[in-house]
Parts: sequence; structure tokens; C-alpha cells
Amino acid sequence: MSRTLQPQSADQNSGSIDITLVVNVHAGIDYLKRTMLSLEEASRFAASFGLRCELLFVMDLSPPELLNWVETYRSDAFSTKRIIEVSNGSLGLSRNDGLLGAMGGIVLFCDEDDLVSYNMVCECYFLAKAEGPKAVVVPEYFVVFGDGFYIQRYFGTGTYSAISFMADHPFTSRICIHQSVGKFLLYSDVRLSSGYAYEDYHFNSKLAALGFRFVVAPKTIIFYRRRRLGLQYKMQSISTNQIPPTPLFEPPTYLKVCARDYIQRDTLHQLHKQTMPKAAEFFSDAACLEFTHAANAIDPGIDIKDITSAPIGTNLAMALTPGIAYYRACGWIGSARFSDVVILPFLSRAGGEKYILNIINAIQKADANARPLVLCGQQFGANSWVEELPRNAVFLNLPSLHPELTNEDIDVLTLRLITSTASSARIHLKPCEYAHRFVEKFGRLLKDNELYYYRFCDGNTTVDGLTFVDGFSFKFLSENARILTGVIADNKSIVGYDLTRFDAGKTKWNVLHTVVEPLTQPKTIEARQPIFRRRLFWIGRLDRQKRPDLLLLIAEGLRSASSDVHIDVYGAPLLEAFDVTVFANYPNLSYHGECNGFEQIPIDSYDALINTSSFEGLPISILQAFSAGLPAIAPAIGGIGDVVVSGETGFLVKGDDEPELISGYMNAISLLYSDAKEFLRLRRNALDLITKNHSPQRFAERLADVFEIPMIFELTSRPQVLELSNND
Repeated sequence: MSRTLQPQSADQNSGSIDITLVVNVHAGIDYLKRTMLSLEEASRFAASFGLRCELLFVMDLSPPELLNWVETYRSDAFSTKRIIEVSNGSLGLSRNDGLLGAMGGIVLFCDEDDLVSYNMVCECYFLAKAEGPKAVVVPEYFVVFGDGFYIQRYFGTGTYSAISFMADHPFTSRICIHQSVGKFLLYSDVRLSSGYAYEDYHFNSKLAALGFRFVVAPKTIIFYRRRRLGLQYKMQSISTNQIPPTPLFEPPTYLKVCARDYIQRDTLHQLHKQTMPKAAEFFSDAACLEFTHAANAIDPGIDIKDITSAPIGTNLAMALTPGIAYYRACGWIGSARFSDVVILPFLSRAGGEKYILNIINAIQKADANARPLVLCGQQFGANSWVEELPRNAVFLNLPSLHPELTNEDIDVLTLRLITSTASSARIHLKPCEYAHRFVEKFGRLLKDNELYYYRFCDGNTTVDGLTFVDGFSFKFLSENARILTGVIADNKSIVGYDLTRFDAGKTKWNVLHTVVEPLTQPKTIEARQPIFRRRLFWIGRLDRQKRPDLLLLIAEGLRSASSDVHIDVYGAPLLEAFDVTVFANYPNLSYHGECNGFEQIPIDSYDALINTSSFEGLPISILQAFSAGLPAIAPAIGGIGDVVVSGETGFLVKGDDEPELISGYMNAISLLYSDAKEFLRLRRNALDLITKNHSPQRFAERLADVFEIPMIFELTSRPQVLELSNND
């Protein structure tokens, strides 16, 4: 609700208004007198050119003493004065009230505590009239004083690049536009409580999206008062320092608006280097010096000693890297919209990735309109398994978009991609630095999205024989579970662990056993009969978590026991270095290199899988071994006990130290080969567990419960996927 007070001017009805000065006022009574002295000077100077200026105060929740000051304020510098009293509590909405209520055809936005060079009003007016209704007039200089001193010089369309909007605001809130703009475009209500900020940055981005030109009024200056603990500080401390979703970042619009600048990006880089200003250039200009002198006469806080030593920059110095990277991403996305966003560190052939890909494929099978966007945000070598994605997926390896991207850039790109192309999508988060960092920064902005966090296991570290749980995932859940829609685990063990430590939000935890297709049939197992091959196989990453070094001790133990059991090793180092040549020192170990799929292993050549991990969820390798009718010998950790039951589907190995573990493995291997008929029963039980608990139908039923989507009974076949390269 607003209240408009009547114009106060002796000649208010004679002639038309040329330009309206909209002054937004909230609680700046300590500074308003100096602001008005500055605007009076600028209005009188404009009047010397025949211009009639309207002064329009927009009082937003202003205290009575300030409203009284404005109501009793008189000045012959303005042709008319009006007051609009509002209760918006929002600078954006109050600017709209000023824009829509202005009597002048040109509107200049002003703030309660800033000063202007006295040529500001007339220069902005004449330039706005000359450039037409799709022009945004901005000052040439922005001089910060008060709590710090800084000079910024602005360049307009043709020199600055719209690509820079991705990194920051290339202009200021103090713009001059045609009043007719208010008929089709208004400021958004950007409240700090939303997590977003900068209604001016947002509004200018919308103008850029519509093709407006930003033109610089030469030799004009805004003297911006930076107040200690003022609005700028509140924005930085309360908000995420990001603007709300804007049409500019819609991929088709961004591609159109930024096409010329992207093509000429190398030229822009060179141009920007050549136009870096020096403070001396500002003060060597007689006009700038005169305007600063006049402002100092009104407010000595505009101290010449401080300003002459202040740093100076331009909107050309803004980083283009994020915008260039976003342009490349938009080129791959086009007009696509996404139902699901998968956030991974990288795409590798690992159990966690396989688990999530199974879910994404199942969702796409359930809903033909579903489409995933897969984002990888950490530096890595060649990504693999893109062929496992749904056919209509878009895969973006964000670090490859530009070699100079920082982690902060990648997080902002992720936010912009989600809000512009997947505003109501399910977001799937694999535990990693990238996912944690992104959610901690921007998770509260994704109120229309469903966030699902995948929980597999906690790592551990041993110090002086004591095992400590790594808190990487647990700490994230402790601080962020409240904004998550669900926590999805591949095993019951980790859920039980968490729910003994969390009281709030317990219903968010779900166990969803992954789907595994049988690789054999009961009749095939029977046909082989209880015949031993005397060979075991190990498969996985040759990283610390999987403990390939333990294989060496097991091999040595088998040799010492004169056992003829042989172990074949499949895999390669991924996250850490491991010297694979050490396997050659053990005659009963054979290293076969990296394996691109369980199906490539000659499963009928083996009797069982051996797993030596130090921490796990529910390894997909064990489930795949069961699907081939092979039991498993594995440590009693994580979710392994959900499926490996000693004497039923394999053998669990327990041990608190290395000698005890080695003894446990030796005993398990001995038990495996102790009774051929029992071995056949283990094989049947292993396959039976897969067909009962991990079938497509069972998987579909649980998937429907967790994500509240229609039930599906089969997965998609391996599709093609659009994969990003680093080429332009």
C-alpha cells in the first residue's frame, strides 16, 4: 500500500516534466541533507539548459522523523516535488514505485546517501533522449568514499562485454532509463532473507537480455558513500552474493546476447589490458577535478587526499573466464530442460558411480520425458562410463570448459545451470568436495529442487593401532541434512549407524539396493557341478581404500601353506599411486590390468571373489560376483554383512589388526575349498540373493517409494551421450 502526497511547487502546473529524479529513502536521515544539496546543484545546472526536473521521494518504511524532514523540505531547484510513502521493505519494489509514478519521460535513480557531479542530470537526460528507449545511461565514474576509497570507470556497449555479467555486476544501480521501460520490465523483489541479493545487478541483467545498450554519460560521477555495516555489508554477510535466476542466463538468450563477444573474446582481452586506467588520469581531467571539488564543498568526507591515493579500476577488468565457460556450456545445452541433475567429482568406473547411474537410467525408463544433466566439477583425467548414461543425457566436465576456472567459478556455473535449465529438478549428490562445497554455498537457494545425497560408507584412518572414522560425509550431513530431501544408502549398515546419531529428519534416510542382472542361471551352476578351479579373483581400484597391499600378504600366506590357490587381479590405480609391478614377485598372483566391465572377466574360471577393502558400503563387485553364482570372501565392514553371510553366501573375515586379518582370510579360503557340495550350495545361495533382492522389479518398487515416481521393471540399454570436449 502506498500514499502519494501532492506536488509541492509554485509553478507545478506549468509545462511538462523532462526528467524525474527518483530518490529512494529508508533511514538515511544522517546523510539526506548533503544528498539533496548535491541534487539541487545538478538540477539547477540542468535548468540552465531548459530542463524541468521532478523530485520524487519514495519513502519505504521510513521513521516518522525522516518522513517529516522530507515533507517539510523545500527547494526552488526542482519544478515539482512529490512523495510516495510505501511499506515494501524492498529496494526493488520501491524503485518500481518510483519508475511507475514518475511524471518525466526520463528517470534517473538516486539513493539517500550518495552525491552526484552537477552535470549528472543534464548529461543523462540528453544522452537518453538521443540514444532512444532501449538505452541505459550509466555514469562514467563511480567514486567510493567513506569506509574505504575506490574509483571505478565504466565503459558501455561496444567496449564492455555482456559475458562479464556471469562474474559480477559490470555497472551500478545509479542508472537513467526511459519511463516507458516500466510498461514491460520491473525490478524484482530481492530480499536478503531469500539468500539472493543485488536487485540492481539483477535488473540490469534483464535489460541486457532484452538487448538494451548501456551508454556512458561522459565526465559524470557518482560519489558513493560506503557505510560501515551498511546494506553492502549486510548483503555480503547474509546473502550468497548471487542474483536470482535471470533471463540473461537462459542458454538460448545467453548464446544470442553474447555471441559477438564470445567470437571476439581474444580481442576483448587485449582491449581490456590496454584500457586499464590510472588515478592520475582521473584528476588530470579538469572537468573531473572540478566536479570532485564541488562535491567536496558539500561533503568534505570526499577527501582529495584519500581519493588521489585510491585504487582505480574499470568494468573491463572483470573476469571473462566464467562467462566464456558458461557460453560453451550453453552451446552444448541449447534449449534443453532437465528433470535430474547429477553432481559428481568425475565419472569413473567405480561402484558409487555405477550405483547412481543405475538410478538415473531407471528414472529415465520410468518417465520418457526425464532428462539428466550430469556435471563433474573436479579435475581428473579422462572420464569414463559416459556410455552408461541415458541416451538423452548431457554430460559436462566443467573444469574442461576453461583452463582458468576456479572452484568458486565452477560452483557459480553449477548454480546458473541448475536455475536456468533445471529449476525444479531432482539433484543427485555423490559425496565429494565439489558437491559438499556447492550445497554449503547455494543449497538454500534451491528451494524448488529436491536434493538427494548418496550415502555409502565412511572412510577410516589408523593411528597407533587405533581406527578413527573419517567424518567427511558425516559432518556434511550434520550441517546440511535439514535442506536435503532424502539420504539414499546402498546398505542398511550405514543407515543404522547414522540413525543412532541423528534425531531430526530420520525419515529422510532410505535403503535402496541397486539392481543387478544375473550373469548366470541355476541350471548353469548345476551343470558345472561342485568342481573347484582353485582360482580366486580380485577386482577394484588399486587405491588405499581397497587395500591391494593386503593381497600380497595373503599370497605370501598361501605360498607358505603350500596352497595351489591362485589369485587373479583386475583393476588399475585411480586416486592414488600403486606400483603394479610388485605383483610379478608373487607366482600365485597374476595381474590383468584395468577391466572395463565385470562381463569381461571369464567368470567360469573362478571359484569366488576375494575383497580386501578397509572400508566399504555395499560393493557392486560382490553383487556382480553373486550374479555370476560366485560366493565372496570379504571383510566384515560397512554393508558387506548385508549380503555376505558366512557359510551361506561366502565368508566374512574379521580382524582388528593385520595378522588377525591374514589369518581370517587363510581360514576362509580353507573353508571355501573344504567341501565341494557346500561350495555348490554357496553358489546357489549367492545367485538366489540377487534374483530375490536385486531384481529389476524389486529395484523398481523401492525406486518408486523413494522418488515417488511410477514403477518400472527394466533398465535402459547403454545409450549414446553428448560429451563435452575442450574444443570450441
